[in-house]
Amino acid sequence: MVLCRILSSCGVGSSLDISRETNIFHTFRRNHLRLSSSQFWDRNKIPVDDYGALVVGSDQIWYPGNNESGAYLLDFAKNVPRIAYAPSLGLDTIPDSFVDFYRNELQKFSALSVREKSGQELIKSLIGRDIPIVCDPTLLLDVEDYHPLETPRLFERPYVCVYAMRKHPWMLSVARRIAKKKGLSILWIQGEEMVQWRFRRGIYFRPCTGPCEFLSYLRHAEYVITNSFHGMAFSLIYQKQFLVCANATLANGTNSRMETLLSDFSRSLYPLYTK
Repeated sequence: MVLCRILSSCGVGSSLDISRETNIFHTFRRNHLRLSSSQFWDRNKIPVDDYGALVVGSDQIWYPGNNESGAYLLDFAKNVPRIAYAPSLGLDTIPDSFVDFYRNELQKFSALSVREKSGQELIKSLIGRDIPIVCDPTLLLDVEDYHPLETPRLFERPYVCVYAMRKHPWMLSVARRIAKKKGLSILWIQGEEMVQWRFRRGIYFRPCTGPCEFLSYLRHAEYVITNSFHGMAFSLIYQKQFLVCANATLANGTNSRMETLLSDFSRSLYPLYTK
């Protein structure tokens, strides 16, 4: 479920784009994921006692804005062990209105881990437990494990691949400088609020990229420029030359997961740029 979850954000500009994105991900789930036949849209109807444990994790599932219902903290699991693997909070402080709820529910987990240092420190401040920092699930596989999922090469020209999860205009300037110096095209995939750049000269825009296309675009890129954690993670997996453009204006803790991952490699080889 990892690829489906992390790649589901798509900068779309029309109902046709939305429909196409939905079809791409439905097809991916049907062809590549082993899912149970039962699906539950009401957490109170989940037969939790039928399971030996409930596991939740990865991505920013514990960001307060994504967790107002408490579902990602598994608050409906009263008598079943709760396990969290590599969740991210996306902040280094919890809003006051969430503190008591988070403290109460986190204490009920049998096993806890996180993806970034700020999350580790935050959870310790809430419940007093030392918890490990672990790899994002995408990094638990070898690069060869991803090859069967990739579509054949989709863009024949040598290119700089830009993967931006949010609007960051100076990334375009950086991409153009690299493309000009190396004689490359610019391929822009995904990202919120990028549709208005669709017809900018020299940019090949690819909206609504599915998981298999995403892997192919990164595998065949000469360079990758990204402000996405998973854009960076897959650049490492594919051993690409890449530049991470963090946004200094975002909330504290948002860049922590990228900083934590880069610190496990070498800052001298993979610097984190903010602007």
